[in-house]
Amino acid sequence: MNQIDLGGSVNFLSEIRAPARALFSSGILMLMGAFISQLTFTSTILATLVYLSYGLSRLLGMTIDGIPVASLVWSDGIEIVLGLVCLFCLWFYRTQSDAN
Repeated sequence: MNQIDLGGSVNFLSEIRAPARALFSSGILMLMGAFISQLTFTSTILATLVYLSYGLSRLLGMTIDGIPVASLVWSDGIEIVLGLVCLFCLWFYRTQSDAN
């Protein structure tokens, strides 16, 4: 769909799978934060870092390398929006904590 050919390089596939597992694990922690209140703040920080770092890195890549396929441009926009929503949640949490 994104016109990416991974080829048959075992080394390259290994380099792709390692960060994929880290993202999967991060996603599990983010999801747990929705149901376990002790993890909510930590998962929100993690979500903010993951989504904004991915979104801003893609944006930087677009300025340096050019515009990729439309689905990756959409992904970038979604990641930046989700990261900003998470950042707003952290700001809201801080203002609530300061009020108490």
